[in-house]
Amino acid sequence: MQEIVVLFGGGDAGGFMIINGKIVRIPPYNPETLVGSAQAVLSAANTLAQAASVNKELSGELNAVSLKLAQEAIAQLTKGATQGLAKSA
Repeated sequence: MQEIVVLFGGGDAGGFMIINGKIVRIPPYNPETLVGSAQAVLSAANTLAQAASVNKELSGELNAVSLKLAQEAIAQLTKGATQGLAKSA
């Protein structure tokens, strides 16, 4: 079964993820945690994506790096959420 992740919010106020139909809370941003680290990576990916829209010469490369960072961060968030679900079960 394919895993689908939808992110809502995040950052210093926390947020939520929907993973395969289950709602998982994202705690408030703390750079010392796995989730905090992933949120910082998502922020960097967003900055690169915005830069790509401004710099057409480098847009392909910036978008590729942004996508790679976002995929890595989502994998970290999913891993952290899955571990959280296992602990609460």
